[in-house]
Amino acid sequence: MKFLDSNFFIFILAFVIAIAFVNPPVIYDFKSIIYFSIYLMILISAGFVTLKLLFKMFDLAVLKFSKN
Repeated sequence: MKFLDSNFFIFILAFVIAIAFVNPPVIYDFKSIIYFSIYLMILISAGFVTLKLLFKMFDLAVLKFSKN
C-alpha cells in the first residue's frame, strides 16, 4: 500500500488516464499547443486529486473493515 500512496505513482496514473481522454489537435499552431497544454494540465491535476481521494477512501474502508 505504500506504493499506492506515493505522489509520483498517482501522478503517472493520472497522466496516463488524461492522455487517453485527450484528442490532440490536428493542426499544431502556437495557439492550439497552448490550449492543449492548459487542458492537459487541468485534466492531470483533476485526475491527481480524484485518484488521491479515491485511494484515501479505499484505505479508510480497508481499515474500517479490517477492525471488525
